[in-house]
Amino acid sequence: MNRNNYNEPRVPTILTQYRTVDVFNPESFEPSLAEISQALGNINRYNGHTSRPFSVAEHSLNCMLYAEEHHEVRSNHALFYILLHDAAEAYTQDILRPIKPTVSQDLLDAEALILEQLIKLLPFSDEQRADLQDENFLELVRLIDTRAAVTEVQYLFNCHDLSIDAGVEAYPELISWFDYNFLEPLCFEGVYYKECCDYIELLTEENK
Repeated sequence: MNRNNYNEPRVPTILTQYRTVDVFNPESFEPSLAEISQALGNINRYNGHTSRPFSVAEHSLNCMLYAEEHHEVRSNHALFYILLHDAAEAYTQDILRPIKPTVSQDLLDAEALILEQLIKLLPFSDEQRADLQDENFLELVRLIDTRAAVTEVQYLFNCHDLSIDAGVEAYPELISWFDYNFLEPLCFEGVYYKECCDYIELLTEENK
């Protein structure tokens, strides 16, 4: 074996269950909800340093419910976008907030482009796509994401109050989806995928 090959420049690709993906060239592949659901159901937030397994899929589902229950978001296209807000992490991994400022701009740009590509593939109308790019809406998504993180730290860690750093309050509770004594946390892959399919059906009907 020629070990010198390990020193040669390589295209930064990742393997999914179905294919090889060039993360830094998002236009070269179509993001897949099946891939996204599987990966987000398996990726633990906070590098796994939580009192129980807590996946990106669970976080995303919680953000969708917080939006509806605490911010009166009612439109299907807005709730679907909030569910998908971390979808690109299926290909770029979940980057911890304290580390994100040190990550290359190329990776951050790729993450944004992957989400953009995904939105283009889904049955949003032109008017709905415009709504999703509205800065007030995107600011709300960032707020929900941050408050969800503060809530997660409050319930899943014993050593830090993230609200001091984030400047926002936690939600009243961390949403409990099921009794962890009986169901595997990995089932969030299926819950996430079903929610995505349901929203596609609703949007397709809305935009006929």
